[in-house]
Amino acid sequence: MSKRLMVGMLLKTPNADPYTQNTYIINDDAVVLIFCVNSGDQGVAFAKAFADAGFDRVEMCPEFIADEVEMVKHVVAGRALVGIVKFCGCKLCSPCLLDKD
Repeated sequence: MSKRLMVGMLLKTPNADPYTQNTYIINDDAVVLIFCVNSGDQGVAFAKAFADAGFDRVEMCPEFIADEVEMVKHVVAGRALVGIVKFCGCKLCSPCLLDKD
């Protein structure tokens, strides 16, 4: 069996509390931890913790500004890939997000 993919996802919202607003998905192929953070600095701290724990990837929501993304890349120092999740609500990409009426 191949190694499980380990992904840390960061969602940035102004009133977030990552200690109470988090969830996870675990299956045979992947472990995905999702945390809501309230600032770029908090996102950087969680990204560092993900990399320190051996995570393969850090995914960030589009609310993070370019400087915050660069800080995350710096603290993970090549230990994890860093990506920005792109959200799309178009009918072709996300029909399940649209009203069926």
